Amino acid sequence: MIPHSSNMRKKRIGLLMGSFNPAHQGHIHLSNRAQKKLHLQQIWWLVTPHNPLKNKDDLQPLADRINMAKNITQHIQMPDIKVTAPEQIFAKNYTAHSLAWLIKALPAYQFILLMGSDNLCQLPRWHRADKIIKQLPIAIIRRQDYHYPALLRFRGKLQGLKHQRNYSIVSKSCQDATKLIYIDGTTHHASATKIRSHQQHS
Repeated sequence: MIPHSSNMRKKRIGLLMGSFNPAHQGHIHLSNRAQKKLHLQQIWWLVTPHNPLKNKDDLQPLADRINMAKNITQHIQMPDIKVTAPEQIFAKNYTAHSLAWLIKALPAYQFILLMGSDNLCQLPRWHRADKIIKQLPIAIIRRQDYHYPALLRFRGKLQGLKHQRNYSIVSKSCQDATKLIYIDGTTHHASATKIRSHQQHS
């Protein structure tokens, strides 16, 4: 189920989608930066049952990943982060389909898609990436080793997407679904891949 409240209408909501396998402090850091820079009232962590571009072999059960995500947000007392998994009702877990469903189901909400700069490099491989970049603004938060200059080479692959380094453009362009907002700043070293590798060798 998606978060719902009669008081949430017209709120600016950041959507952080991923496997959260597991959720970690890097997700918290990214959410904090996005919330402060984009003036988000809430951030929804949308836990996907399975990323079609990733191997299922080391994927923990969905229920476990949801619980871990909820635990980490409760532990640090971040009430503005809501953990949910709406994609579990869909036959296929494609971001383009999920975003279209959310936008149609909640037309009064103002959604901004959040992602680390490492995920931007994979975006051209996503199902209907052309549709995603037209659906809503996308905020790219810098991840370690993925800096803004290195991302510029992807302009040709992301048709119709305008790169804007100044995040203040968001206050003027949230209704413009061809905007990419780059948020620079400090990064966090944590990654789910490193955490899983450490767990396997411990």
